[in-house]
Amino acid sequence: MTKIKSKPMNDFTKEQLETLAAEGQVIDVRSKLETIFGKVKGAHHLPLTKISTFDGPKNKTYYVYCASGQRSMNACRTLSQRGYTVVNLAGGIGSFKNK
Repeated sequence: MTKIKSKPMNDFTKEQLETLAAEGQVIDVRSKLETIFGKVKGAHHLPLTKISTFDGPKNKTYYVYCASGQRSMNACRTLSQRGYTVVNLAGGIGSFKNK
């Protein structure tokens, strides 16, 4: 079983997350509707229901978030099983926005 790393989303600054997103390393697994309430600029939007279609390069670490951290953990499991290095952004965007 692959160990999935978690890091609190609010440990990152807005600028750090946007830099990672610009490098294609941030994945938002919320629904399209949820993204109207805020998102990380440049993040790749791929709802949890479609995470199995992700085909990014495997030589990067991907930071995955949702609203609270639960769906992103599920997405991380799926991606990890497919050979990706992932970090679950615990607490989700809700914790980040309230920072």
